[in-house]
Amino acid sequence: MNGPLAARKDGKGDLFTRIGDFLASQGLSPEPAHYTFAYDVITNPDGAIAQAVMRLTDGGFRLSRSDIEKLGGRVMLGAAVQPEAEPPRPSYRDHQRRSTILRR
Repeated sequence: MNGPLAARKDGKGDLFTRIGDFLASQGLSPEPAHYTFAYDVITNPDGAIAQAVMRLTDGGFRLSRSDIEKLGGRVMLGAAVQPEAEPPRPSYRDHQRRSTILRR
């Protein structure tokens, strides 16, 4: 399969994954208006909007509501996409319990 929906050999994933990653990195909820904005940025990386997004987010910054609106996007209220959390690290007490069990 070719085109923007195909899985990429460079490890960046398919279009849907890349849109989800963009929404999560920008703290945007999965609203259609946000998907549309992300789609425009991702599918036309040499376009004016994508280039502006790259400049505004250089250094790890998130786009502000006014940034998105100035670029022609709409910001909708909704729960932001949360990046996947890392599993909790075991506590010292967990380590002690495992050590006791292993010694038996």
